[in-house]
Amino acid sequence: MKKRLLFLVVSALLWSGAATVQAEIYSGNCGADGANVTWTLDTETGVLEISGTGAMKNYSNGRPWDNYRTSITSVKIGDDITSIGDRAFGFCENLTSVTIGKNIQTIGAQAFYWCRGLTSVTIGEGVQTIGGRAFHSCSGLKSVTIPESVTSIDYDAFRGCESLTSVTAYNPTPVDIDVYVFNGVDRRNCTLYVPAGSVEDYRNAEGWWRRFEEILPIVAYDFEAAPTITPAENDETITALSTFTLTFDERPALVGDSAAVMKADSSAYYPARITASEDGKSFIITLQGDEQTKAAEYSLTEAGTYLLVIPAGTFGDDVFAADPKTGHSNPELVYTYTIKAPEPVEPDDPDEPSSITETQQDTEHITVYNLQGVPVLEADDAAALKTLQSGAYIVNGKTMIIAR
Repeated sequence: MKKRLLFLVVSALLWSGAATVQAEIYSGNCGADGANVTWTLDTETGVLEISGTGAMKNYSNGRPWDNYRTSITSVKIGDDITSIGDRAFGFCENLTSVTIGKNIQTIGAQAFYWCRGLTSVTIGEGVQTIGGRAFHSCSGLKSVTIPESVTSIDYDAFRGCESLTSVTAYNPTPVDIDVYVFNGVDRRNCTLYVPAGSVEDYRNAEGWWRRFEEILPIVAYDFEAAPTITPAENDETITALSTFTLTFDERPALVGDSAAVMKADSSAYYPARITASEDGKSFIITLQGDEQTKAAEYSLTEAGTYLLVIPAGTFGDDVFAADPKTGHSNPELVYTYTIKAPEPVEPDDPDEPSSITETQQDTEHITVYNLQGVPVLEADDAAALKTLQSGAYIVNGKTMIIAR
């Protein structure tokens, strides 16, 4: 059973003949037919690999890795395995990730019972049966994806998964389940995602499906069509950058809320914040200034070439939002803008102030907007104009160029 042993001999015990044995790698058979399926556990990495062909053995007790289960943090099941045995990995409390092979058809009863370290599970496309109490008391589990291939979910399969916030079921016809399959799940804070057109079927289904208070359609958005951006990249009239509007054809989920504008030569960086509009298809990107300003809203007016960068994974469909390992999300989006130096503006009125000094002499109260119409300053003393950065502004309804 032991493939490789590392012997540590403590010199103080040599006289008594005693020695300490520490195993780094263990292996053996775990197939329904004996050697058709094998296991290998590396206790240093915590990875337990199941490989071979066919079905795993069903266990009632005495699994071959029982003595080392606390060191198991990851289970990888090969693509040629067809079933996960009963009680195979139950009580592996430090297990945090599971890779289920594409040909698994059955997840046995209590297969992952009390694996409280699991946070997400994506059940393979070929799985047909999820056994009773398969994920019972996986209290850390937050999301579950159930493919269309699943036709049977037995009693208490997800009972006690109290942290679940998302269940995605791809079968357009609700699988028959009893009222205890999701018992212990907070149905008020766990959203059920189902195929579009099947929402009412799940709301009226027998068993636990109808108990979910929020049942929403799965948004299958592939992000192949690029969103539109305003202002456009080829806009030759841009004299300042402050806000952008990104519009999609569908309604993606906003997964991350950070973007950035940077100079093309990487000499300056300006963070930006993304917020969703009411229609769910448009998103407003607002500059937040640099490390010195850290303004709630910032207008960039210095001439030059800039890049608006939106990281990959900022937007996703509902599946991606629930589990970033699955579903679809946007690739990195990069838009190029050029701010041109503003042309001097001739006053319409010969008596119109053309400098800060004259403005101070001619008016008391001032209201200042940037060229996007966003208010940037309001004061009773025109001397406050001296606080503005160089650029073009609308001061008391008239355009003014401020140069430092």
